[in-house]
Amino acid sequence: MNLIKCPACGTEVSSQATSCPKCGQPFRNTTIQLTDKKWKLVKIVAWVMVVGGMYFLASGSQNGGFQNPATGGGLSLLSVGIIVLTIGKFGAWWTNK
Repeated sequence: MNLIKCPACGTEVSSQATSCPKCGQPFRNTTIQLTDKKWKLVKIVAWVMVVGGMYFLASGSQNGGFQNPATGGGLSLLSVGIIVLTIGKFGAWWTNK
């Protein structure tokens, strides 16, 4: 059970509640995101790695192709970023199932 803030009054309420006990705001039609901030941070870092890897891969391939060390570094960064993004998406799904 997580605590969430009521969108109407800001009171902390159980995530399983159907309405706010203070103001009566119903939660059925309100979308409340329960994803932990840790998993959001993991996904942000992963996207930075993916974009950075694509940048280094593109800049390295224009300046010497695969002979340029930036191309290998970009490919590695891109690969690790995709793996971390997958882990972040799975972790966010796992904590909210």
